[in-house]
Amino acid sequence: MPFLRRFATLLALAIALALPTRLDAHPLVTIRIDAVADGDTVTITVTAEQIDIAAVMEPPSTVLRDRAHLEALMPRIGEYLRTRVTFAADGKLQPGTFIAYGPDLLHPGAWKPGDAVPRSLEFLLSCPLPAGTADVIITTTAFVELGSPVIGIVTLHVGGKGLRTTLGGDGVAAFHVPGAPAAGSAAQAPVVPQAQAGGNDGQVVPPTAAPVKPAPANGGAEEIVTTPASAFGFILLGFLHIVPQGLDHICFVLGLFLLSPRLRPLLIQITAFTVAHSVTLALAMGGMVTMGGRIVEALIALSIVAVAVENVCTRELRPWRWVVVFGFGLIHGLGFAGSFAGLKLDPGDFIRPLVCLNIGVELGQLTVVAVAVALTVWFWRKPWYRKAITVPASALIAVVGAYWVCQRMFGA
Repeated sequence: MPFLRRFATLLALAIALALPTRLDAHPLVTIRIDAVADGDTVTITVTAEQIDIAAVMEPPSTVLRDRAHLEALMPRIGEYLRTRVTFAADGKLQPGTFIAYGPDLLHPGAWKPGDAVPRSLEFLLSCPLPAGTADVIITTTAFVELGSPVIGIVTLHVGGKGLRTTLGGDGVAAFHVPGAPAAGSAAQAPVVPQAQAGGNDGQVVPPTAAPVKPAPANGGAEEIVTTPASAFGFILLGFLHIVPQGLDHICFVLGLFLLSPRLRPLLIQITAFTVAHSVTLALAMGGMVTMGGRIVEALIALSIVAVAVENVCTRELRPWRWVVVFGFGLIHGLGFAGSFAGLKLDPGDFIRPLVCLNIGVELGQLTVVAVAVALTVWFWRKPWYRKAITVPASALIAVVGAYWVCQRMFGA
């Protein structure tokens, strides 16, 4: 029994330390980088979330009030991104120039000072692209000071192809330009042609319009080539979203486990939860279902309370519980989608990232279950198991869930 008391104390301490988290409770930072090669210039579009821009520009702020507020911060934002997003051609760092806020090039003068700022913001940078470039490395250290994992998709558009990968843990995305000589091979004709007569003598000339992706030679749609590392990257993103970042999802899965620590009913519930959140994750990321982030996060917290309270109030696993779990899974899927929305998955490259994200999420959930089983399997048949483990742990999870409900509904 002393062991159980120590275990309960450690669990309570771990959960308590995680309480003062960001309101969305999914502290992932998402970023998308699209680099368009055109002649001797590469134009880089950096897409970031407003909440993250505000947090690094004016901490602890998490919102930009209006267009005038964004405009006032633009010089600082430009310098921040210019120094945090770098472009190297064949191992040589190229000087970057901040151009503009992206929509200003698409719709000049369309924004008014009092207009609201959208959730995702696009900023344009420009760098020289030396002739014959074979290997490109794009590196970002943006938003690392926020202390949350920075995840992202990086695409290099060149020669009618989109070369895509996910950011590594070091913030580096590396590409080899199609048709270019491999490292150490004999020099060949330039892959990316130099600017014609009247060019810029190697100086970056900021475009006066939004960058246009090079058209494929056959005139069809751009071919997206995803690197093998990208699939693993998406799986890792899904896993990290549960372990260690998804404390609320961990609490929900533990709530399912605590009532009946038997593998068959637990697997039925986990399967129902998986199918449900996979459906809404796909619908939400495809733009077919939307819901306010504050409401979704509060409902997720409420689902934790509901499962935990049921564990305290009943001894038997009801046959219809999997239906309730399925309904909660639909809500959790919207929460997953909100976390990954900043990745801006393309319709033509949608299924594989979605499947990989789901695989990562499920591996994370199974890891939580495996740890829970390892810690408690020796006590399942003890007469005091429910009194000493199920009820106290469920009550603690219910209290934490109730705290999150209030925080997410009424917090700043």
